[in-house]
Amino acid sequence: MICPNCKNEIPEGSIYCEHCGQTIQIVPDYNALDDVLPAMVGKKQPTGASANQNTTAAKLSANTKEFKRKRLMIWSAVVITLTVFIAAFLTWQCYIRSYGYYMSRGAACDEAKEYKDANGYYEMAIAANKTAEACFAYGQNAYRMGDYETAEQYLLDAIALDDGYADAYVILCKIYEANRDYVSIEALATYTSDKEILAMIDASLILPPSFSIIGGRYDDDVLLYLTAPKGVEIYYTVDGTAPEDGLLYDDEKGILITDGTTKVRAICKNEEGKFGFETEEVYRITYKAPDYPTVTPSNGTFREATYITISPQKEGDRVYYTWDGSTPTVDSAQYTEPILIPEGNNILSIIVINDHDLISEVLQCNYIYRP
Repeated sequence: MICPNCKNEIPEGSIYCEHCGQTIQIVPDYNALDDVLPAMVGKKQPTGASANQNTTAAKLSANTKEFKRKRLMIWSAVVITLTVFIAAFLTWQCYIRSYGYYMSRGAACDEAKEYKDANGYYEMAIAANKTAEACFAYGQNAYRMGDYETAEQYLLDAIALDDGYADAYVILCKIYEANRDYVSIEALATYTSDKEILAMIDASLILPPSFSIIGGRYDDDVLLYLTAPKGVEIYYTVDGTAPEDGLLYDDEKGILITDGTTKVRAICKNEEGKFGFETEEVYRITYKAPDYPTVTPSNGTFREATYITISPQKEGDRVYYTWDGSTPTVDSAQYTEPILIPEGNNILSIIVINDHDLISEVLQCNYIYRP
């Protein structure tokens, strides 16, 4: 048999050309009416060669149909497989660009303590869907890495999206405590009506004690008093160390600050044993010699008996004097009451010694008494 398409020889019984793949249509060499007409007139169909030809044609037709059916099944399987693969690929591509994927990858980085990488995923999650959960995760990692400003921004976003996100309030309170930002802690209470969160904010808001005298430069001792709300204790140090490990403040004694530079750090502790916000002041005290006292009269000529009064500038300072022009010392006469001016022309020399044993300059006054 010759292939009508490529003209090559085709083996007997083949239904397609092995050279070009063309399917061969078998055309019987007999007249189909020879089979049909006898049946119509009730005669028997012919036997012999005609019957064999009919059988061969039927087999060829069945083989062709089976081949087509198998080929259709193969192509259908290929199409279905490709469709499933493409659908799975597109689904995976959508997932790896989704909020859920970014959050799961960020959580995995958190577990490995790779906070910077985690925030890269959380940032993409926020871009995909800005939720309180994603903002909190980013803010928490920023806090862990010491970036308090960024942490505050994202944590505030979290409670703006969900005013009951308690963990965000906890970290915000820690940030504000570290910065001694009492106002911002108080402001957190305006974000929520949750009673437990409000109680936590109140517990965090243990204000520092107040100082009776502000820090600065002084020329004498400072007696400092501290005040705080009822129900708390005050602890303090004067050597710059942490007040939590310091002395318990005594309201009656106060804190006496003497010569030199002194840093007072103080903090309150509530009934549950929690310390609040710390405060501090620095005092620089340099003692100075006392000033001249006030002398009345300060000099002059007198005809009648006259008494001199001497008043130091600070109560408790001691006054010593001489009448012979010499410099007074602690062994000289101490002023305790008004002094009568002696007769003649006299020089009164005066010094003042304070409680730090510092001595003033010598003050001299001239008195002439001629009765």
